[in-house]
Amino acid sequence: MQKGNHYLNSISTELAEQELFDIFLYESNGILYNYGDHQKGNVHSRFNLLKSLATRWILKIKSVVSGTLKKEPTDLIISNAYVTVPLGTRIVAPPWSASFRNNVYPGNVYKTINAINKVRNARSLRAIYSKEFYNLIKAYKRCIEEFVKKNKLKAAFFPNDLSFYENLTIHTLNGIGIPTFVYLHGLPARYNRIDDNRAKYLVVWGEGIKKNYVDAGVDPDKILTLKHPVYHSFQFTSLRSSLDNILVLTKAINGTPSSSDFLNLPNRSVSLTYLEKVKSMLGKVGVKKANLRLHPSENADFYRKNLIDDFFTISEDSKEDCLKNASLVVGPTSTMVLDAILANVNYILFDPVENDLTLEGLKLVSPFDGKSFIKLTVTEADFVANFTHPLENINKDLLNDYFETTSEDQVLINLVGA
Repeated sequence: MQKGNHYLNSISTELAEQELFDIFLYESNGILYNYGDHQKGNVHSRFNLLKSLATRWILKIKSVVSGTLKKEPTDLIISNAYVTVPLGTRIVAPPWSASFRNNVYPGNVYKTINAINKVRNARSLRAIYSKEFYNLIKAYKRCIEEFVKKNKLKAAFFPNDLSFYENLTIHTLNGIGIPTFVYLHGLPARYNRIDDNRAKYLVVWGEGIKKNYVDAGVDPDKILTLKHPVYHSFQFTSLRSSLDNILVLTKAINGTPSSSDFLNLPNRSVSLTYLEKVKSMLGKVGVKKANLRLHPSENADFYRKNLIDDFFTISEDSKEDCLKNASLVVGPTSTMVLDAILANVNYILFDPVENDLTLEGLKLVSPFDGKSFIKLTVTEADFVANFTHPLENINKDLLNDYFETTSEDQVLINLVGA
C-alpha cells in the first residue's frame, strides 16, 4: 500500500496477485499523474514520435534476427546500470533495450515485450490490471526463466527497482536464485524500506549512504559499499567561488511519484518558484544575470515561456563545459554537488524548506540537510558566508569520510561467482 494513494489502494485487493501492486505502482502513478510540457517525454514532438516508432520497430526486428549466442555461451551479466560492472564477464543490455548490440535473447522475449508495451502505451489502468495483461506478465517471466535455464546468466544489475521492467525482472530473477543488484545511480533524495531494496543486494558509493539506508530499515548485510569510479576521492586545496559567472541548477520535478511508501504530488510551478527564490537571493548581492542548466529530463521551452524576465540564460553547453566555465554553482539537492567539487568550483546548496518540507513536499536527507559535508544556505547571510568561504562551506574531510568504502570488487566477484 502507498500512503495517501486512496484509489490504487482501493483496487489493489482485486488484483490476481498482490505482487502486481508493487510491480505496477510506478506504472499506475505514471498514468494518473505524469502530465505537462515541463518534461521532454511528455511533449508530442516529431522527435519523440519517431523515437517511439523506432523503438517499436527495433524490437520487432530483434524478434526476427535474434539469438546470436554460440551453442556454448559464455558467462553473461545483464546490466543497464550507469556504472560498468568490473567483473571481466560479458555484459549484455536487458531485452527491453532498443539497442542492436548484444542481441542475445530469443525472439519470444522481444515479441512478449512488444505486446506488453502495446498495452502500456495505452495508458489505461483497466488495461494493465486486466487478466490479459496479467497473462503477458506471466509469459514474460516464463521467457526470462527459460533464457536463464539455457544460458549462463550470472547476475543482473539495474540502476533502480522502481521502473516497470526493472521491478518485474528483479522479481523474476529473485524467484529463481539469480543474484540481483541495484547499483545506485545518484545521491538519493529519499530513503525508505521499499525502493532500492527489492534486489538481493544494493550497491552504494560509501559508508555515509549505507548508514542512511540502514537508518531507513534496510538490512545492512545486503548493502555493498563499492568505490565509485568517479565519486570516490576528493582532493582540493581551493574552490572557485565568485559572483562573476554563476551557474544555477533547476529543481526538476518528477512527472511520476517516485516514492513507493507515500504519494507525493508536487506541482510543476515548484520549478519556477525555486528559480524566483534563487533570483531574489542573488539580486540582494548585486547579481544581474545567471546561467541556467536544466536537468536532462526537462523541456527548455517550458522555462522560456514561463520565466517572466531574462535574468536566466539557458545554457546548451555540456555538463562539463558548464562547470568548467562557472565561478560558482547554486543548486538544490543534486548529485551535481559532487560534479561541481570535482570541477573545483564551490556549490551553494539552496533548497528552501517550509513547514519542515522542501518546495516539492519532501524532507531533506543527508548529505543535503546541512549536517554533513556541505552547509545548507537558508538566508542571504548564509549565502555570503558560504560563497566567500568555500572551504568552510564544503568540508573535504567529511566529504571523503562520507564516501569511504569497505567492500572491494572481489566481494562482488564472489557474490556473482564470476
